[in-house]
Amino acid sequence: MHPDECIDCGACEPECPWNAIFEEVAVPEVFKDDTPLNYKIMEDMSDFKVAQHKKIDHPTGEQVAANKQKWGWTG
Repeated sequence: MHPDECIDCGACEPECPWNAIFEEVAVPEVFKDDTPLNYKIMEDMSDFKVAQHKKIDHPTGEQVAANKQKWGWTG
């Protein structure tokens, strides 16, 4: 997400199959260090290539739960 283009509507949050999108004020503590990194990445976007993605299935509930456990997030 581009932090300067986000209009804080929240529409993307429920659409993320990994439950990995948060309003900036609601970012869980375990992910707080990633917020400045996101701003930095957007500032230097020309240094990055956009990855080509293959269409894949959404993660299963078990995969989402395992990912949350991996990061210590219980939300």
